[in-house]
Amino acid sequence: MILNVIEHCYYLPLVHDPASVFMQNHASATCHHEFVESAILELLKAGSVAEVARDEIRICSPLGVVLKKENELRLILDLRFLSKHLYLKKFKY
Repeated sequence: MILNVIEHCYYLPLVHDPASVFMQNHASATCHHEFVESAILELLKAGSVAEVARDEIRICSPLGVVLKKENELRLILDLRFLSKHLYLKKFKY
């Protein structure tokens, strides 16, 4: 399994294909739009995210910004919609 993930990537265990949806960003992302733009540029430069064509997007989850204790901002991606469509294997500790 690990070699398969390394070679082909990891696919989310979807119960079923969710409908295509484009969600609006949270108000916090709009208020801190300069921070959001710089954070996305950093993620692009690091190779953590990649730009894709709009017609390739199936789910566009909203971005938000939270204030950390040190008065620093942190970018978040709200994946609640996607999480509802994942198969979650339950186990006891």
